[in-house]
Amino acid sequence: MVSDGGGPPVFSDASSWLDDDDKVPGEIEKKDSFVTLGGTQVRASTINVAILGSGNFGTAMGVLLAGKGVNVTIVVRKAEVADAINIEHVNPKSLGGLELPHNIGACIDPAAAFCCADFIFHAVPCQFSRDVLGKVKGMMPPDVPVICMTKGIETGTLQMMSEVMTDVLGPDRPLAYLSGPSFAMEIAQGMATAVTIASTDRDLGYDTMSMLKTRNFRGLYTNDVIGVEVCGAIKNVIAIAAGMCEGLGLGTNAMAALVTRGCSEMRRLTQVMGGEDYTVFGLSGARPHGPKLGCTLGSCDFSARA
Repeated sequence: MVSDGGGPPVFSDASSWLDDDDKVPGEIEKKDSFVTLGGTQVRASTINVAILGSGNFGTAMGVLLAGKGVNVTIVVRKAEVADAINIEHVNPKSLGGLELPHNIGACIDPAAAFCCADFIFHAVPCQFSRDVLGKVKGMMPPDVPVICMTKGIETGTLQMMSEVMTDVLGPDRPLAYLSGPSFAMEIAQGMATAVTIASTDRDLGYDTMSMLKTRNFRGLYTNDVIGVEVCGAIKNVIAIAAGMCEGLGLGTNAMAALVTRGCSEMRRLTQVMGGEDYTVFGLSGARPHGPKLGCTLGSCDFSARA
């Protein structure tokens, strides 16, 4: 297993970043991966995942999971989008029409997707999550874990997604949260990516890590849900300001000051909210992976997105 924090990740299974028995998206025809759930190895093809939200990130995670052999159903709003995914194997609204693995399906009926799901992935934007979850919560089997991939702060309540999820789905729902420097298209294309998986349920965190693990994708576990949520929301604000700084040509000195002081403020806010300060220097916050500290990192590509 691995953990996310201020130091380097440690792989206790003695495996390297690239394992020969893992697969990348697009290799679903070659073999069926094994996934460790609850300490038991099961074939990926026996796992059913429903993804609520058909945007870029939800679709990209569907590609990742399907690449391991997992059966994926994406819940979409429009019948024509479902038809395109089911028949043409493309999502016309996401990922630029990238061809999808054939074990990704779609439907407009959440109940049909949730009834057989072993895991539900939530990928609805933050400001719409409460309303959407409120409409579908009665369709979710009570013990099925929900993995939230949404970051942000709800404007009306100032609540983090962990608070919104618990408010709507109840305190007994198994929950985990995925965050980190990860662009959807790069995940879908099988490029190397590492993220944080946060959950107070250690077993669920490890199950999620195993389910997502491929040659090119790793999740690192932490139990600091608050820290991950604060970093996931605040670092995007710093990233937007950094893009403005770059676009205005204010120079490297200004950029360095902005990112450094922004990370310091993010650390203090994380502590005040009850999170761990070391999380700020993990994948969900500011783990260095580039000349601009990943900019807070992974949230902006200055040459293409500023």
